[in-house]
Amino acid sequence: MKRYYFYSLDYRKEHKQNKVISFELKALYAEKAFSNKVNKEVVSFKYFDKVKCKVKTNINALYYFSFDHGTDGCEGHSATSCKDLQNDLEQYSSFKLINEKNYMRLRRLAVKLMFRHTKYFDSSLANSEFYYSKQPGNFWDVHIIRMLPFQDDGSSTEEYKLWKKQNSIPEFTVSILERIDIFIAKPDTQGKQYQSFSFNLEANNKGINKYVSIQEAVESQFYHRECERVSLANYMRFRKFCILKIWNHYELEISKLKEKQNYSVRILDF
Repeated sequence: MKRYYFYSLDYRKEHKQNKVISFELKALYAEKAFSNKVNKEVVSFKYFDKVKCKVKTNINALYYFSFDHGTDGCEGHSATSCKDLQNDLEQYSSFKLINEKNYMRLRRLAVKLMFRHTKYFDSSLANSEFYYSKQPGNFWDVHIIRMLPFQDDGSSTEEYKLWKKQNSIPEFTVSILERIDIFIAKPDTQGKQYQSFSFNLEANNKGINKYVSIQEAVESQFYHRECERVSLANYMRFRKFCILKIWNHYELEISKLKEKQNYSVRILDF
């Protein structure tokens, strides 16, 4: 099956000056399908890899990495021809079509940066709180966060503080310093692996998100999932578990996509 690889570089002058690397990757494959709407064969596109990488390389703990890949995923693209696909991603989303070799090279760079920068963890920050959530099922579905009492970085002017007070706008009390979540398919009893993997890692010592209370932070971050507060030692154990699972599942498996399509697809687009 034919595969399409796209690359988008977030190039800004301030990024170069501040040693920031920021880019995004998207990969799709095309399959033949029969459309009920037009009553004939069309081309259907599905994503099998999406990568976001943004990292400040000259300091620690300032990054965002996101990987979502697997040939068993269900996210598609609305284009029905190769021309429409290129026009949409290149003209409206600032992506450029590249070859498979360069795509894999950039993907390896994102992986290398991810593992390099997630090695760092500042355990000296006092008053940190750690939360953990795990969902049962056929996926390793784990979400962990680290939060700290919010500290103003000095950027707020006296006029802004007065305006907030006059309008009864509550002050922030906590900020999220680190967030890791994974959603990785477990192998079945026969060792077969469902190809669907997603993980996100983000850190910012100035705060990823800021909240007026711990309760608001927990509710916002865990979306009403059951979670528990844990010790630093347990947080580090869960953190190590997540990064190990990512290490075991970051590679992009495309051997299935190199084969000729031997199945039928029907689009029920009435």
